[in-house]
Amino acid sequence: MGSLILQDPQGALEGTSHAELTGRLLKDAAGFFRTLAEQNDPIREQMEENANVYDQIGDLVSEDPLGILD
Repeated sequence: MGSLILQDPQGALEGTSHAELTGRLLKDAAGFFRTLAEQNDPIREQMEENANVYDQIGDLVSEDPLGILD
C-alpha cells in the first residue's frame, strides 16, 4: 500500500482492483505485526503467527481473488 501512495501521493488509485488493494493491505498488515513482534517479546509468538496468516491470505487474494478455501 505504501508503494502505491508513494507512486501517487494524492492517493488516486484509479485502475487498481479491489483484490490488488486487499492483497497489499493484508501484506502491509503482516509487516506491521512483524514490527510489533520484533519490539515486544511477550507477544512475539502471537504477532508472528498473525503476520504469517495475513501474508498467506494476502497471497491467496492477490493470486485468485474469487478463490474458495478448501
